[in-house]
Amino acid sequence: RPALAPEEQLPAWVGADDEEAAADGERDARPGAPAVLRAWQLYVRGEAFGAPTVVELDPHLAVGAAVAFVRPASSRYPGGGAGWPADGRLGSHRHDDGRWAGFEGGDLEATIDLGAPVPIATVDVRFLQDANAWIFLPDAVRVAWSPDGAIWHEAPPATHAVSDREQRKLIHPFAVAVGATARYVRVVAANRRTCPAWHPGRGQPAWIFVDEIVVR
Repeated sequence: RPALAPEEQLPAWVGADDEEAAADGERDARPGAPAVLRAWQLYVRGEAFGAPTVVELDPHLAVGAAVAFVRPASSRYPGGGAGWPADGRLGSHRHDDGRWAGFEGGDLEATIDLGAPVPIATVDVRFLQDANAWIFLPDAVRVAWSPDGAIWHEAPPATHAVSDREQRKLIHPFAVAVGATARYVRVVAANRRTCPAWHPGRGQPAWIFVDEIVVR
């Protein structure tokens, strides 16, 4: 019977997704982030079978925290499971790798409960752009925080300068400085609603894809 060998920790930035990112000239802009790659290899009768499954993990402050959504993700692309988008599992450049959640024609609005007030330096929200799959970056990402769920503070919205005509698959982290102690973090990402006029799907609902809300 096929069995999985014990997980193997790999050096950072090694693996198939890293090669694709390097070829595209795109890397995740998270200076000093403690992310690590882990791989699981399937063995059949003692011999490696197929390519290893590689997952990038990021043990940030919100991993395991409760998350509430105003609108659920699409049932076609629901994210990485019960802990998403605060499970520490980062997506690849493939929108169908099971770690991305898609929102068709609407915004992402999520509130994370960290369980108790903790010092927060930054909140990074990672989005995918793959125009050929009708997936575009959000127009803007707003982050608010609260120590008690009653009084909220909000940073200026994070925007980007990536063209919607960009044909490469890319991952863009929207980084927001917080510098406060808070229990709750709210993220709202604005979907552009429809595909642009130049696109084959012009006028049809556009998607935003998010894999993780990273709290540091």
